Amino acid sequence: MAKILKFVRPTESLGPEVLTLLGAAYDQAILTAPNRPHSVYSLMATRLIHAGTYGERNPDALNEIALHGLF
Repeated sequence: MAKILKFVRPTESLGPEVLTLLGAAYDQAILTAPNRPHSVYSLMATRLIHAGTYGERNPDALNEIALHGLF
């Protein structure tokens, strides 16, 4: 989870459960798409945070959102 925290803005209010879920989704996305530039990981994190902010909680959907267009 700690890896995604650096991408969360102070103005975004996400509870600990959501941050844990997003962190797990981010970690899984990194494992699925290893050795990518930092900009790609930043994009994946931004997508996940946006989806989490708007209520997405399904781990499979979050993984698809993070990886959309990378393969």
